[in-house]
Amino acid sequence: MHKRILHEMSCVFDRLIQDCRLLIGGLLIAVVLCTGQSAAQSPASHQSLESRGGAREFEGYIRPCPEHLELRVSVRPVSSADGSDGAIDIEVLGGVAPLQYSWQGLHFHSNAEDLRNIPAGEYELIVSDDRGCDVARRVTVTSAGDDPLINPARGMLVWPNPSRGQIAIHYYVPSDDQVRIELFDQSGSRVALLVDSAQQAGRYRTDFLMNASAAGVYYCRMRIGDQLVSQNFMVLR
Repeated sequence: MHKRILHEMSCVFDRLIQDCRLLIGGLLIAVVLCTGQSAAQSPASHQSLESRGGAREFEGYIRPCPEHLELRVSVRPVSSADGSDGAIDIEVLGGVAPLQYSWQGLHFHSNAEDLRNIPAGEYELIVSDDRGCDVARRVTVTSAGDDPLINPARGMLVWPNPSRGQIAIHYYVPSDDQVRIELFDQSGSRVALLVDSAQQAGRYRTDFLMNASAAGVYYCRMRIGDQLVSQNFMVLR
């Protein structure tokens, strides 16, 4: 009888050991599957964080773009008595057509490319191309009296000087003409082409963020018709 009891107990222990082995094997398979899913999801999450990190305050890509997308902005300050003749001209380089525009301001929204007859204030623009690439820009329209004094003999002022990277070029067009404004470094290499278009007579302002440029001395050159003026400015870090 004792032998029968021992035999039955031995059978019970064998079944318990077999069940434990099956349980441990199942847990190991579950761990392997979960680890594989986490590894597969990790690059996508990392890429998403990098995409958000690409946005900048004044100008920058909101998400990675398969096509290079660049904005050129020209601003006409408000000068009329009723304070509503400001204007913003946009030129988009690169991207895949068609492009969509979304302007936001105080009690203001527009899907136009360029803005006309607007009051002084801050306006935020998002341009989207057909591949889902977005680029953002914040543009300030000032009153003529708020702009720094432009020397009439030169017709242009880079402000502030020195700068921490964000500059505004204030300039005056005496008569309707072709305007071209470029930035160069000390070696003579062109850093940016800011304006290259026909403009009506008046006061203008264009902004540029030199976030990828090293500290040093730079030159802003403006050509209006046959007239050529330049000004050097310093970027600090």
